[in-house]
Formats: sequence, C-alpha cells, structure tokens
Amino acid sequence: MSDSSMRKIDVVSRSALDEAPSVFFVSLPKSGTVYTWYSLEAMTGLKMPQFHELAGWPDYNDGRDFSCPDLYACGDYNTQLLLPQGMKNFVRGHIFGAHMQASYHNMCILKESGIDRISVLLRDPRDAFVSWVHHLNRLGPSARNYHSKIYHIPRDYYDWPLAQQFEYQIRTFLTIAVNWVEGWLDYYASSDREIEVLFVYYDELKRDPLRYIKRITDFHGIEQVDFSKIVIPEPGKMHFRKGEHGQWKEEFSTADQELTDNLMGTRILRGFEVAAAKHPAMIRAQGLLAAGNARDALSEILVALADFPNSRLAYGLVIHAAESLGVDATVLKRLVSSQLNDREIASSFVYRYDLIEECRRLYGELAQRR
Repeated sequence: MSDSSMRKIDVVSRSALDEAPSVFFVSLPKSGTVYTWYSLEAMTGLKMPQFHELAGWPDYNDGRDFSCPDLYACGDYNTQLLLPQGMKNFVRGHIFGAHMQASYHNMCILKESGIDRISVLLRDPRDAFVSWVHHLNRLGPSARNYHSKIYHIPRDYYDWPLAQQFEYQIRTFLTIAVNWVEGWLDYYASSDREIEVLFVYYDELKRDPLRYIKRITDFHGIEQVDFSKIVIPEPGKMHFRKGEHGQWKEEFSTADQELTDNLMGTRILRGFEVAAAKHPAMIRAQGLLAAGNARDALSEILVALADFPNSRLAYGLVIHAAESLGVDATVLKRLVSSQLNDREIASSFVYRYDLIEECRRLYGELAQRR
C-alpha cells in the first residue's frame, strides 16, 4: 500500500465519533477477533463497549444469561441472539460484534437496529478448531459453565488426554464451525439479503494486516483512520497462539482426519462458489461481457475478486475478457492452474494477492489501450 493511500486521522471531537455509525464485526471464534477490535479502536477512535462495567456482567460471564440487561445479545456463538433493547446502546460510536450465526432472527435485529452492513471474518474451521481446543485448555475448568451456553462439555473433560479432547471436539465444536461458515456464505448468496456483507480472511490478517484493516474501514465508510496505529499480530498476545495454516494436520489422528473430510465434503467449496457468483459486481461483469464490453467487465470482476479471491469463475471471466481484447493472459492462467486446481478446502481461505495483482496488471494494460 502506498503512502498516498494512507489517510491520517484528523482531529475529531469525541461527540462526532460518538454519533458515527458503529462497525459491526462477526467472526468465527479463535480467528483474530480481539486483534481486529483493538486495531480498529486504536486506528479510528471508535470505542469498544466496556461490557465488564455493565450491571450483572459477573453473573453473565459465569454462565447465566439475561443477568446483564444492557448487553446487546444473549447466548454465544451458535446460540447467540441479538437483543433489540441492548443493541440500541451500541449502534453509534462503537466497534462491536459477535460470533453469531447468520440466523433469520439476527439479520432481522441488525436491520431493525439500523445496522446495514457487517464485516465477517473467515478462517479454515479446522484451524479455528485447533486454536479453540487449546484456548479451552488455557482457560481451564472455571470456563466450563460459560461455554455451556454453546454446547455441553463433559465434567471430566479436563481430565482427558489431548487426543481424547480432540476426538470429542471434532464431533461437537467442529460441526458447528463448518455450519457457521456455510451459513454466512448461504446468507450472502440469498436473494432476499438486506444486510451488506464484507468477507475478510484470517490469511489477510496474518500476511498484510494493513490492507486487511483498510478493506474493513473502506467498506464501512470510515474516512478518519490513522494507519500508523496498526497493531502487529504476535503469538502469545491478544489471544494469538500460533495462527498458522494447516495446524489441524499436525494434531488430528488419521481417523479424525477421515471423519473431518467426510463431515465437510464439498459443503464449503460449494458455498464459496455460489456466494461468489451472486456478488453484484460479478453479475454486472457477466452482463457487460455478454454486451461485448470486456474492459468494463474486467473492472467489475476486480471488485468481486477482492471479496472472493479464490473464485474460479471470476478468474475464468478475467481470462476471457483479456483474450477477447488481444491481451496475453498466460501468466494468470499459470497462476490459476498452480493455485486453484487442488480443490482443497484450505485453499478457499487463502487470500490470493498475487493472482489479484496479475488481474490488475492485465486491466492496466487494457486501460492503456484506450
């Protein structure tokens, strides 16, 4: 990112920030949630809610719902339900969000609360799962009551060896995580979607946190951003453990890997393909191509690729658009062939900076021919 694209935050009154629309952020547990919240707070001046100061918070944090009346939600993760009265406390001037599913109830409450756009952070659910198992172990038995809001954890769980904990969690937590991802992809693809959704990726956060945060702030229309205050993710801080791709391969038994493969199947791969095809820019691009306007179609495809960087459909359209105008797309074909032909679920969560940059280069070459 060039220096010219980095806008320093101006002196803004606290009252103006308090009236700014909140940024609502949704994530899979153990996927960079805390890092994203703190970075956005530091860089924008918007506030994270101080939940621990609310009346009834200790009881809520011990596992009792409805004991914190000013909170914006009850439950957590797959059981989380937004509460209309509590939402009113946070829709202005805040960075806040949830691990919630894309349920009909939650989408309705978002709309009724005046929140018309959300960012959703995606990570390979198997890697999030590994981080979750180790996170529970760090928390220890004292956290068991709170997490009973999500699902049952046996009372002797913390006496089990790690391999047995993995076996149990694959059959409980991982199934929820897979369904969570496909639920958000399905909501994006729905014809009656009323909330704008930006998908961002844990891989972006790890490899280029500055561009990751900028995609979020641009999407939410935040103009006052001090990019010099970016927080660099470090293992051991802000709930980061290792944060590596493919951790699950090191920790799953052969039997558990086979079970996971059978569980996931092609569900997530198909979900990404369907969602990418329903991206508004992708639809516009196909219309432009059909009308013979390949140059403008390529511009639209670049918009879609920023959100769906693994879309085979999108890269196919780029290649078609470029070649129809006599531009050599050999390099892009080679990159697509080497990176997107394995049909691995993990590939869906990798942000393809090099492929996108090559598409931009092709578009630049076309633009020079005007």
